[in-house]
Amino acid sequence: MSQMHYRFGTASAYPTTKSACGLTLTFAASLIALLGTGPAHALNGLNVIGFGADSGAMGGADVALARDTSVLNANPAGLVGIERRADAYFSAAYALGIGHADSFGNDLDISNRLTLLGGGGYAWRVGQSNVHLGIGLFAQGGAGGVYRNLQTAFGTRDELSSLFSIGRVVPGIAWRVSPELSLGASLAINRVEGRSRVFPDTSVVTPAGAFFGYEFRGLTDVKPTVKLGAQYRPSDRTTLGLVYTTRTDFNLTGSQMTVDFSALGLGKVPYRNARFDGFGLPAQLEAGAAWQLTPRTLLSAEVGRLQWSQSMQRATLTASDPSSPLAPATLTVTSTLDWKDQTVIALGVEQRVTDRLRLRAGFNYGRSPVPPRTMQPVLAAIHERHLTGGFAYDIDTSWSLSGSFELQPGNRVRYTNPEIPFGVDTLARNRYMGLTIMASYRWN
Repeated sequence: MSQMHYRFGTASAYPTTKSACGLTLTFAASLIALLGTGPAHALNGLNVIGFGADSGAMGGADVALARDTSVLNANPAGLVGIERRADAYFSAAYALGIGHADSFGNDLDISNRLTLLGGGGYAWRVGQSNVHLGIGLFAQGGAGGVYRNLQTAFGTRDELSSLFSIGRVVPGIAWRVSPELSLGASLAINRVEGRSRVFPDTSVVTPAGAFFGYEFRGLTDVKPTVKLGAQYRPSDRTTLGLVYTTRTDFNLTGSQMTVDFSALGLGKVPYRNARFDGFGLPAQLEAGAAWQLTPRTLLSAEVGRLQWSQSMQRATLTASDPSSPLAPATLTVTSTLDWKDQTVIALGVEQRVTDRLRLRAGFNYGRSPVPPRTMQPVLAAIHERHLTGGFAYDIDTSWSLSGSFELQPGNRVRYTNPEIPFGVDTLARNRYMGLTIMASYRWN
């Protein structure tokens, strides 16, 4: 067999396509198992709503705020508000109820409930100039969903899982053009890595069709993202912000993919070349404002438009160069994504209680960009409403400690995806909480 194409059909019967030797083949689950982000953090699609404790506590409404070095990921123009500062944060997210139910009797939550993330940065003013520089290391997303012991359409019990991460190094620069206007730019160097197990121990051939499970790991890519920002202060109490972020397309490659051809007497066959195309981070435009209503009360608001329809349309997994000459020389798996553009609204408030203590709260809303007809069990990008809160405490003139709490109160989506064999009226549910602690040091 020289080449094999997989095409997904209806969920009520084995989807079929003909290989070079006439064998009818199917996959039981979409290759988009790779993209499940699980309880990694509060998400708008695949994007976290904020980095660090300050941004997270304010619901991600940070385009017009110059709080800490996370401005490298929010609005690099905000670097002009930092003379010299270092931040480090640690986050933990726990899945209260991220799960899947279907017509085969499955009703279970993911096994990897806890996710740990971290990041930080350093920023400084160049001498007495109007130029400010910064560099940061951030986790864009974290661990994915793991469903063990799922009942499959093929009469077996097996695992459906994914682990997916994006880490980035972000250098940035800002220029204070005038007392009112600042401009900034940052360049995020993204490293993405993914691995997935799609019923890897299931291999079935029947008169109606066939299924060969697969798994891959160590698929990686490195791509840049450019962020351009501006902040304008029309008065001492008001700051306006505007940010544009470029689209980033990932093309993951690696050499560790295995397909279970046991039903054909070939055992598990490694493929030496694997490639995953068709997903990425969207171009986005964000605008925000911050108002110092009173000496003790600050309000912040932000609206953003994320163009998922340009970066998440159709995904393709290709494998070639098998270890067995009897296995298909090339495998190609395609899956429809058809994500929609997303509008995100964020609101935040900060109240100074004492000279050292500030309390914060926020709300973030963005309708899920994933249509029900293309949703996947491990694609948990159905976060929509996020409630946040937190604090900041100045230990002395240099050290400060801040924290944030995030709650996704729960979202349930019933869907029927004709490209995956989980039947009609499949259920995805998502509820999680997250905590972040950040320590900061300012040079006086």
